[in-house]
Parts: sequence; C-alpha cells; structure tokens
Amino acid sequence: MAIKIDNRTFGATGIGVNSLSYTATISSGLFDSILIVLVSIFEDTSSVTSVVWDSAGAPMPLLNTVNGSDATQGASNCGRTYLWFRTSPSSGSKEIKVTTATVVNGIYSGCESIANVNQISTFNSASPQGGTFGSGTDPSTAVTTVSGEWVIDNCSAILDGGSSAIPVVGAGQTEIYNSASGSTDLIGFGSDEAATSVSTTMDWTGLTIGSPVLGIAQVCISLKPSDVTSIAWKKV
Repeated sequence: MAIKIDNRTFGATGIGVNSLSYTATISSGLFDSILIVLVSIFEDTSSVTSVVWDSAGAPMPLLNTVNGSDATQGASNCGRTYLWFRTSPSSGSKEIKVTTATVVNGIYSGCESIANVNQISTFNSASPQGGTFGSGTDPSTAVTTVSGEWVIDNCSAILDGGSSAIPVVGAGQTEIYNSASGSTDLIGFGSDEAATSVSTTMDWTGLTIGSPVLGIAQVCISLKPSDVTSIAWKKV
C-alpha cells in the first residue's frame, strides 16, 4: 500500500524560549497514520525533552526517533536536529508543543501527517542517516532506501550574522518548513520525498550565497509502507 501524505505544516519559530506551540491538522479516517515533528534548536547545553500532540486536550506524547548530528559554532550556538514521531495519532486540528530542557537561543519546527505507514517496523534499517557540513558546503545525504519508502530530512544551520542565504529544497523534494528570512543567523528547514530506488538524495542549495555558512547538521529517516496482505475469503 503506497504511503500517502496527509498534511504538511510550517509550524512556528521561537527566540529565547524553552517551549514552542502551534496548531496542525490530521485528517480523519487515515489508515496506519503517523505524525512526524521536525525540530531544530540552537543552544550548546540544552536538548528537546518532550514533544506532545494535542497538548491542550488529551495529550499524546511523541517518541524521539533520532537526535541528529550537531552543527557547532561557538559556546551558545550549537544547532541540533531532531525528528519525533507518533503512530496512530488522534485526528483533528490540535496543538503541538515542543519543550526544551532550558531556555534556548531558538526553536524551529514543522510537521507532517502521513498515511499507510508500517506501524510495527516503521523505519528502514539504515535510518537514521546524515551528517554535518562546514563552511562553503550545502547539505546533501544519499539515503539508503527501498522503492515505495518515504524519506524525510531535517536540518539546522548556523550562518554568519545577518546572512542573506536562504536554503532551496532539492529536486524531487517538497519543503515541510523553512525558517530562513534572508537576515537571520540561525535557521531550521526540512523536506520529504518518495523513494523510487535504492538511494534517495536529500539535498539543499543556496547556503553558500552571501555571508558564509558556519555549520549545518542534517538528519534523514526513511519510513516503510504498510505491510498489508490481501486475504481471499471462500465460502464453504
């Protein structure tokens, strides 16, 4: 059964806070659904401690599938990338709340809901993949995949103060969120793409324009489709 996108949401940004909340919508009637929340934070000594769906109603905590590589530049500007997930989330327009251990320089988040995702063996065995990239290098990761999987990447970038650089999503990918404004030095951004072969490249360009990139962290996962076996019933 082919994986199907439900909704993508460019959530919110927060500066000098220890929590961030925004509203997203999950459609009703989805089969084997999953909610993926992408989070990038900037602070050397902090971390994301929780992500909750429907935080103002019947809270459903998410699991941290992966804390990606850290893009480090200076004592207080360590960019950290996270991907959190919840299988079979409740439907409706509800609040997502991201909480960090301490007040951080920035929190950036987006999310997407997806249908027809394997609920038992959710991620392929190669997940997570990614790495860090230094000055003058755009992020790019060749993700090991199987045709029919769904690939998601999340990035954090530390730019020289007031940089004009804005990340441009790679060919075949669809942007989930992108906090770049052309005049900021801390940004988060992520995308998705349907895998059609044994390798799916998740990349971005535009980060070598203007003031230099000081550090980028990218983390990628690949979701497996539902394992549905047709059963033929015979009247006896």
